[in-house]
Amino acid sequence: NASESVQYKVTFKSGTYTLVDSIKLPSNTCIDATGCTIKASQNESEYDGGVFVYNTGSKNIKIVGGTWTTAGQSVDSSNKDQSVIKFVGVTNLVMQNMKVKSNRWSHIVEVANIKNMTVKGCTFSGNNKDSDESNPYNEQPKEAFQLDVDTKDAIGAYSGGTGKGVTDATFEKCKFVNVGRGLGSHSGAKTKYTNITVKNCTFKKSLGEGIYAQGWTKSTIKGNTISGCKRAGISSLDSSDLSITKNTVKDVKA
Repeated sequence: NASESVQYKVTFKSGTYTLVDSIKLPSNTCIDATGCTIKASQNESEYDGGVFVYNTGSKNIKIVGGTWTTAGQSVDSSNKDQSVIKFVGVTNLVMQNMKVKSNRWSHIVEVANIKNMTVKGCTFSGNNKDSDESNPYNEQPKEAFQLDVDTKDAIGAYSGGTGKGVTDATFEKCKFVNVGRGLGSHSGAKTKYTNITVKNCTFKKSLGEGIYAQGWTKSTIKGNTISGCKRAGISSLDSSDLSITKNTVKDVKA
């Protein structure tokens, strides 16, 4: 059995794979999908709520590489607001060099009750489908990477009911392109997100903000390049001890 000292590593052979079910990773597991494309099935009912990868109550999870895409999947009322990847109640989570492409209205990645997370060299794109002003989803564009809280109202059946957010998370050298919002949080006015670092990332063409920091504390936003956002480059609400330095923001409509 896998343990903290002896962990599972699953390496995908290069190629294209079509999922027929969601992937749930047990503790102490690494997936290496470098050189692979992982596609969503046409039949969204084969997924647990349309989710590619999900975890509840695990620790020491790592995913490396791969292009994970829903681009070939039809979008309708059953899956358009389902996140592609969800992690809830995970300690020590790493996402590295992944490309996640969505054709849904939803968040691309949604996390809650997370302790110690690193997201490095990843690209997130495609959840900018709510650009139609007549679409009610347009009122609040969805974050491509959503920091959320562990409540049923926020994440539904995946919730453990702890009410916890995200602590000790680093986003480095990631790209957010053609998205609703880039990275952020909008659940709850009280501080739920502590020690969040966003550095040297690129945010390009979002319907809303590049970074939307609500309820962040003891956090840093530094050295990022943000362009083509329709609302703002960086927004902060109900946050404290938040350092925002050396970012480049251009071509933003506020």
